[in-house]
Amino acid sequence: MFQELHQTCFWDVLLGPKSQTAAAWIYTLATAVLLYFVIRQVKHAENQIRHVENQLSEMRAARDLESFETFIRLWEDSEVRAARQRVYSLFGPALRKKDPLEKQVEFERVIGGITGQQHDAVNVVINKSNLVGLLWTEGLLSASMRKVVLPYIYKTVIQTWTCLELYVQYIRRIRGEASPASITFAAPFERLWKEADGLRLSRKEEIPPPPTAL
Repeated sequence: MFQELHQTCFWDVLLGPKSQTAAAWIYTLATAVLLYFVIRQVKHAENQIRHVENQLSEMRAARDLESFETFIRLWEDSEVRAARQRVYSLFGPALRKKDPLEKQVEFERVIGGITGQQHDAVNVVINKSNLVGLLWTEGLLSASMRKVVLPYIYKTVIQTWTCLELYVQYIRRIRGEASPASITFAAPFERLWKEADGLRLSRKEEIPPPPTAL
């Protein structure tokens, strides 16, 4: 303590009151200058962060637009619409049967008698629905875009899946896809259907019947 007092008195004597005031001002000024440069660097960093955020937002918007355009091409293509109509015509009568046994028999009859053109239509619907399902399930559409798209497509997704579910199960049996882990055929389509059916259930709606015309 004596040493600290001695040092304090020493500087008081050496600098004097005026010198101490000047030193205090110099210290304050230096601190202010340093603080100015620190604030300037922080603001520069904040501007850079905002610039990067704006770029990312623009990239996400561009990706959303590109993905949405891809979705429209896949979903609204004239070939796909015609194929859906053929699928509805092919499986619709079986779905409309009230008796479960009659419905099963009719489905089996239709599946066993599918011709070349009918088979092509079924494949088009499944393949395009798989591609839309991949856009959906792989995160290529943002959450906000999915909220816009799902109400637009969910009924059609449910209608086509309901028509083709027994056919899909039939093909999976042929391919030996017995366990959930082994399933690959129409898997993205099925995941898309689950999303669509989840929206239907949240709205407390009945399963939409297949239309007779598009």
